Amino acid sequence: MAIKERLRHPPTSTPEEIQGHCWTLARIQAEFTFLAGYTLSGIWHLLQRQKIRLRQGRPQQYSPDPKYQEKEQRLLARLAQVGQRPEQEVLIFSDEFTYHHWPLPAPTWAPQDDPPPLAEHADPGEKQRRIVGGVNAWQGQVTYLDAESITGAVFGQFLRRVHQAYPDAERITVVVDNWPTHEAKAVRKALAQLPNLELLFLPTYSPWLNPIEKLWDWLKEAVLRMHPLAGRWSALMDEVSDFLDQFADGSTKLLRRIGLAGDGKLAQAILTGFDSKN
Repeated sequence: MAIKERLRHPPTSTPEEIQGHCWTLARIQAEFTFLAGYTLSGIWHLLQRQKIRLRQGRPQQYSPDPKYQEKEQRLLARLAQVGQRPEQEVLIFSDEFTYHHWPLPAPTWAPQDDPPPLAEHADPGEKQRRIVGGVNAWQGQVTYLDAESITGAVFGQFLRRVHQAYPDAERITVVVDNWPTHEAKAVRKALAQLPNLELLFLPTYSPWLNPIEKLWDWLKEAVLRMHPLAGRWSALMDEVSDFLDQFADGSTKLLRRIGLAGDGKLAQAILTGFDSKN
């Protein structure tokens, strides 16, 4: 059997010799008798020539929601409508995010002879701030509200802020996850006052369908990792606001970064429309 074909399937092992479920150079050598005289380095070079690389496995996306397909198709169809009528149809991907005044540790370049870089803490206890934000799927415009906690009343206030940002829209769709706060009494009251704004609920446990998650990753990278502001809480909050404010008028760079421009499923639904048969 050719090496490529065999490596498309996991290695086998006996109960007496459990070695895991990943291929290693040693296991490849043991699998193919013609490799017996090769060094592991030689096998590595042979695999390179055959365009076989050590590759990171990726998790299969899985949601336990029995209506996953139905909800995903509803989202893709709504994105297609945004692509066809972007002035009338507005879709906002929304989510909540928490950050703290202590920095997140992260790799950084530093002299080898020095002690490891330190994510310095300051003051006893750890302060935190909550953000509810939304990204416009067509423009990359970010709307957000920060508070000590995200209650139904705060989320309702956020919906009103979104509504004010798009006074000419015929319909505003705000995509949300299944957090109970999104169905709180204060939220239902806000929706009753905003007849052209509606919530679209994602399937349960499906963060890959909510690209604003990647905005939070960018915020961590740009502001929160290894920051020196642990002792200056207000300065850190200002940096977070400055980061989000740069997208107040939209950003094609942001759309590319979070997967709403390019070859991904969500981006293609906007660009080329959505066929429920596919």
